[in-house]
Amino acid sequence: MGWKDLVITPAVEVAILLVSLVCTLAVNSLISLSLFANAIIFYFLMLCWTIAVLKAIRVLFPIKEGVFSYSEAPQTCYIWNLHEPPLH
Repeated sequence: MGWKDLVITPAVEVAILLVSLVCTLAVNSLISLSLFANAIIFYFLMLCWTIAVLKAIRVLFPIKEGVFSYSEAPQTCYIWNLHEPPLH
C-alpha cells in the first residue's frame, strides 16, 4: 500500500461526499424539505456522483482482462484499488 492508496483514494471519496453535500444544500435552498427528504436526496446524489466518478475512471484508465501483480503492473493495480472502494 503506497501513498496513493493513503492519499488519493480517500480524497476521491471525500470529494464525492462533499459534492453530494453541496448539491443537497443547493437543493434545500431552492426547496425547503424535511430532514428525511434531504437524507434521501443526499443518498441519491452520492450514488449518482459515485457512478459518474467510476465511469470517468473506467474511461480514462481502461482495465484490460488479465491477472496483475503489484510488481508487474503497479498502475493497473492502483486504478483497480481506486475503482473498488466506492462500490462498498
